[in-house]
Amino acid sequence: LFTQSVPFTTPIQGGLKDGMIITVCGRVLLDANRFDVDFLYGSDHVLHFNPRYDGGSGLVVHNTFQKGIWGSEENKSQTPFPRGQTFALQIFVTQGSYKISTNGKPFSEFKHRLPFSWVDRFCIVGKVELSLVAFQHVVMVPYKSVIHGGLQPGKVIIIHGVISPQANRVGISLRHKHGIAFDYSPRFDENVVVRNTYQDGKWGAEERSELLPYKRGALMQVTIFCSHHQYEVFVNGEKTHTYKHRYTKLEEIDVLDIRGDMQVGISLRHKHGIAFDYSPRFDENVVVRNTYQDGKWGAEERSELLPYKRGALMQVTIFCSHHQYEVFVNGEKTHTYKHRYTKLEEIDVLDIRGDMQLTFVQP
Repeated sequence: LFTQSVPFTTPIQGGLKDGMIITVCGRVLLDANRFDVDFLYGSDHVLHFNPRYDGGSGLVVHNTFQKGIWGSEENKSQTPFPRGQTFALQIFVTQGSYKISTNGKPFSEFKHRLPFSWVDRFCIVGKVELSLVAFQHVVMVPYKSVIHGGLQPGKVIIIHGVISPQANRVGISLRHKHGIAFDYSPRFDENVVVRNTYQDGKWGAEERSELLPYKRGALMQVTIFCSHHQYEVFVNGEKTHTYKHRYTKLEEIDVLDIRGDMQVGISLRHKHGIAFDYSPRFDENVVVRNTYQDGKWGAEERSELLPYKRGALMQVTIFCSHHQYEVFVNGEKTHTYKHRYTKLEEIDVLDIRGDMQLTFVQP
């Protein structure tokens, strides 16, 4: 689903910043001779990233252009952008350089010759079609986010992250302006998980249990389900802990705070169920679509697994129309699914699970 026109230019308000990631997804045209991806400041090219197909297997040129003069080229042979193929390009801005990945794999590094903070525009020209151009920041810890409307029974908070190999402690807190309603703290230095509440200026009695199933260096998904009477905590899909409400004004609990030795990605589910579940299954060689509502799964819609392949890059686009979802994989329409849950405005959570690596998510 190629929706961005080329040439493509967009301003970058406030300039580039350390930690910013620029993601470009698209397809190289079959007759391409080159295309350019540029960070611009006035007439200067602060970064010029230029795949070329003039001969052989192609190459990628990195350079700068300042005051009418090109700098020395830094070339890399064997372009990762074959003609006629889709691609995902990510440029990660750091203090010392641009770190460039293609199709989910590290490709090159280009040290700054001009300050990245000068950049005020981003431009793509040449023989490509674009499906996505996006700017995002790495979610860093400590992390704080507002829970709009506060908690309520049925609210679910999902935290995806990787615990650092040298982690000592991780903390997840649900806060209100008077204190901490629920503090959840896996502690590797004590080999326990501690739950507690902070109110009236002091901590309450701790609830402690063994650290399992947390492991240093491991990927985890922590799900906190708020019911009428308690919090229920699930780790990687398994229920591990409960904690009865000590602070009962749930609507006042409006801040999620994460601290400690981890990197995270966060999503929030809605309380009614699953409007659209889309599941490529390699063990069955099918793609399954379904809805979960009223406490049960509906009738499955199944089709063959194509075009998914193990180890391959994919771009999945889900377009929501008035009557159905339309799914595009690497720019090609593959599946449709008519709405069974029609209160679209209540569908407010994107949840991704399973055996895959993510390069970009735009809900």
